[in-house]
Amino acid sequence: MSTTTNEFYATSSFETQATFDATQQLEAYLANEFDPGFRNFLNDLPELNGVSYTDGGGMEVTFVTSSIVDMSCTPQTANNYCYNVRSNFGINYASESFSSEYVSLIMASGSNEYIANSFNSSSIVAAQQYTGAIPRSLSANITLTLVVGVPNQPMKESEWSACANTMGQFLRTDYSRAGAISDQLVISIRDVAFVAQMTVQGEKERRMLQLRRRNLEATSVNDADATLYYSSIIRGEYLPPPEINDFDDVVVETFVENENEFVEILQPQGDFFAGISSVSANETSAMMVDSGEKNEDGDDNNGVLIGIIVGVVVIVIMIGLFAYAKRKLWIKKKMKQQSSAKQQESHLESLKGTRTMQASKTSNNGANF
Repeated sequence: MSTTTNEFYATSSFETQATFDATQQLEAYLANEFDPGFRNFLNDLPELNGVSYTDGGGMEVTFVTSSIVDMSCTPQTANNYCYNVRSNFGINYASESFSSEYVSLIMASGSNEYIANSFNSSSIVAAQQYTGAIPRSLSANITLTLVVGVPNQPMKESEWSACANTMGQFLRTDYSRAGAISDQLVISIRDVAFVAQMTVQGEKERRMLQLRRRNLEATSVNDADATLYYSSIIRGEYLPPPEINDFDDVVVETFVENENEFVEILQPQGDFFAGISSVSANETSAMMVDSGEKNEDGDDNNGVLIGIIVGVVVIVIMIGLFAYAKRKLWIKKKMKQQSSAKQQESHLESLKGTRTMQASKTSNNGANF
């Protein structure tokens, strides 16, 4: 796998509380604190650490160098000085896995998060703001229909977790290369969260609960096979233009066009998935019963699917809030770790200086005798 080395940049503005031009002090802060912390933060991002990607491909930020460009910005607080800053990154990445547009998207997202949360580490900086392009959030509610050659039983926690992780890997692999939507647009998949599942056994039951699929014909299954409906929420980001008006539709089309590829990477994830014969995707909100048939007890099956849809709407909100809080907690933890490391380094330097002074004093005292 070949590695590409490229440079990207982020722009931001800084304000200082000094009543004088604090260019030198700000430059020292950028070089000694801001840039090292910036590089560590970016390399710790889940999108860069390589865990989610196949074939060992990943990205590494090799350096971050920030410099003051000019003082043309307007401070938010009167009497503060305002400086425009440009941060240049050196990045190594696997060119077969990632397009330059995708790397730019990850850098923009990480830069926005770091700059918004790191300014209080220096007394000279009163405020700082990311001024580059800010990625827009995406969310899709998708239900997969998996025809599996296993008894009618739901997935265990380890299995639905493996399915969510595989969906994320599958979509990241496709969207991290330019061409997912257009020649330029790429998407970063943040996470895939399991919402609900339902299994039915055999052709008759499946026909009664058949999803209305977009541009897809219903496939027949054996009576021994089970059909599992797996609902999930997929969150991501992108940098327009062009606009993405229906992310659900984008995800559905990805599964439609690459069904065999997804089946191939899902089957090895456990015994539950080994017998999968087909997978299709649909927007969860579009789930409807195609016929008015009732089950053997005379109950209309609409209630089952409506229950899933209502449940998904509620869980979408809960998962969205949880994911946001989880990301903020991760950022806060990283900032605290960096601050703690800096304090420890300063403490060690202070101890070193104290010991040097004591040694010097002892030496002088010895000379006086």
